[in-house]
Formats: sequence, structure tokens, C-alpha cells
Amino acid sequence: MLLLSGKLNLFKSDGISSSQLNSKVNTPNPLREHSAFHNSQKGNELIHNKTQQELSSLVHDLTHDLKLAIHKAGKQNFKKQELLFSLQMLLKDYEGLKETNFIEAINNLITNECQNSCSIPLSDEDIKMLWV
Repeated sequence: MLLLSGKLNLFKSDGISSSQLNSKVNTPNPLREHSAFHNSQKGNELIHNKTQQELSSLVHDLTHDLKLAIHKAGKQNFKKQELLFSLQMLLKDYEGLKETNFIEAINNLITNECQNSCSIPLSDEDIKMLWV
């Protein structure tokens, strides 16, 4: 669930009306429909059955989403807790990736982007809590 008001409105792009954004947010996420990102035994099996190319594509999408979200958070001067909450909401769409070999690279990207774009250092504990 994305929050659409205040500073937590990370994903509103210029030129998109609130009704269009609400429509996008309320549209089912096709990744979740495929069960690859559900926190279940079946979901974990599905993520492990994806090809390396499919996983790489998901990581690419996540990387793009993370950079965009963190950059916007920096421009909006998010406080650390606001940033962590926003990232936690974003990562819910990609939770199946935490069981892959990509997790260390994803976490390093988050740490570096938060430091560089927001001047907010994240501890290992902060990163761990993002994936809960």
C-alpha cells in the first residue's frame, strides 16, 4: 500500500493526476498475482524456479524503483524514519528477492543511495528491518 499524501508521496510523477495515481496504486500488482513475492513456502519455491534472466530483470526493476524513491526522498528532505518506512513499503513488492544471491547488492545499493541522496546513513539493523 502506498500512502498518497504528505511527504510519503514518493511515486507521484509530474503530469499524473491524483485519480490516475490512485488508479495505478489500486491496480493489482502482477508480480504478486504470480505468487513469487508472497511470504510462503510456495512463493519461495517459485522465486527459486525463476531463471537468472528473470531474476536479473526483477533486480533491475527494483534498482530503478529504489533510486527513484530515494532521490525523491532526498529532494523532499525526508527524516530517517520516513525514508525507512517508504523503502519498507517499496520492498514489499520484491520480498521474494531477499532469498536470492542479489540481496547483498540490493542492500549495498540502498545504503549507498541513502547516504548519497539523503545524507542518511543506515546501519545493518536498519537494512534488516526494511525486509520485514
